[in-house]
Amino acid sequence: MNRDYPYTFLTISPLSQFGILLALFGAGFLLGGIATLFIAQAVTHLPLFQLGDALNKSDNLSLLRWLQFAGTFCMFALPAIVFARIVNRHPLRYIGFNNHLNFRQLFIVLLLVFAALYAQSTFSELNQMIPLPDSLRNTFKHLDEQYTQQVMAMVRMNNVVDYILSLLMLAFLPALFEEMFFRGAVQQVFVGMFRNGFAGILVTSLIFSVAHFSFEGFLTRLFLGMMLGYIFYYGRNIWLNILAHFLNNAVVVTSIYMLSREGKLTADSMKDETYPLYVGVLAIIAIFALFVFYKRECLNVAPAAVVESDSLNDHEFHIH
Repeated sequence: MNRDYPYTFLTISPLSQFGILLALFGAGFLLGGIATLFIAQAVTHLPLFQLGDALNKSDNLSLLRWLQFAGTFCMFALPAIVFARIVNRHPLRYIGFNNHLNFRQLFIVLLLVFAALYAQSTFSELNQMIPLPDSLRNTFKHLDEQYTQQVMAMVRMNNVVDYILSLLMLAFLPALFEEMFFRGAVQQVFVGMFRNGFAGILVTSLIFSVAHFSFEGFLTRLFLGMMLGYIFYYGRNIWLNILAHFLNNAVVVTSIYMLSREGKLTADSMKDETYPLYVGVLAIIAIFALFVFYKRECLNVAPAAVVESDSLNDHEFHIH
């Protein structure tokens, strides 16, 4: 058995790996909270109870973005790196930073992201059909409004420089850090734990969606998580995931920038654009078809890796 390849490094059992990763995430969450408070106080020289209002001011937009960077790095990227080093001798390779990549894979990933933009509308509509008590729905609505306000506070863009910085701080870096954690670490643990690719990807996607604390976008992010999960499961290259995740984020940032330039940016304008149901259904069908070609192309790039992912259930777990 290849000790250096993802999903097959079994010196530590999957359940123990999950415990380690959970502990590292908790430590990263605390470290991120402490770091952001320390940085915010050091820069603003304000007491804790005044920081919230101060950070929402346009003068502190740059600071807010750097705090976002520090928090997400400590909460996602750092635990993923430490975890990968614990379970594998080549942590970056374990996470998926490798050269198994070609332009055809990149092209298919671009098409997947394009199709996903239309498929999201269908999942957004389905999300609204989830039956909930009025009290719970109102609570979720309030949380979604708070989330939208936080996003709007961080994405204020007055010029092209602000737009480029937003693409870096709010589109690329979150994509990098989140993919390292969710696909490079969490997904590998759950695929190993369940000994089943679909189950591992589904659980990871559920966690990925819940972690964004937005009920309105729950099914949409669950769908995106599944798509990102299979991109990594077949491709074994985290750069493909980062590209797909970044492009999805970049579309949102670009839309907000255009609305800002036109003076039309409101909470309602930030909601997902709706398309006819048949457009979303066709997009979902296209995504399934694209994955057939994507998997085939991944076999050509790294055939042993994809075959091993398909036969994961046949591996015997000798160490517990």
